[in-house]
Amino acid sequence: MVGGGSGGGGGGGSGGGTQETPCELGYVRELGACVEDLETVPDGWDAADWAGLTPGEKRLVFSSWENFTKWKARYQQMKDIRAAAWAGSLDIMKLAERDDDSQQNAYQHAIWNADMTRAFGFTDAKAWADAHEDIGRPLNVNETRAKNMDLHNNAVGRNAAGSSGASGSGKEDVRLFAQKLCWIKGSKASASCG
Repeated sequence: MVGGGSGGGGGGGSGGGTQETPCELGYVRELGACVEDLETVPDGWDAADWAGLTPGEKRLVFSSWENFTKWKARYQQMKDIRAAAWAGSLDIMKLAERDDDSQQNAYQHAIWNADMTRAFGFTDAKAWADAHEDIGRPLNVNETRAKNMDLHNNAVGRNAAGSSGASGSGKEDVRLFAQKLCWIKGSKASASCG
């Protein structure tokens, strides 16, 4: 068990203040993890899955009891959505390997967000995608450009899923919005990255 915690788990009662986090409730601390210890795998999570989350995703999971239970229950579906987005982006681009910050990566982020929006709604898809881009440390100039590119393409995907012509397939919806995608790597880097 990890010592310490995130301050007190004080009072709380049922008086309408702020919602306590899982750590403040003692639940996560009992499982051997707290927000300050993002590396300890909480109960019910696969160690490899937990290790693959960004610090931002881990903080989102621990941000409230509701988020802890919600994202734990959804995680396998999240992995499946992400794998399908990867396959869809490779199919569109006819590439066999991943290339960060490329046109293929732009499609991957957009398809992933379109399908997450369909599965979980706009707000939760945005919360997870934004958390995914939080790597837990200050970014250099190139990393900031890459993060902004990913955030832009994530938004394109969420908006594509919510558009009036949405088809029900993230891959097909994103094809309709392809001109709005941006990428910063490759011979044909797009101008829409700002």
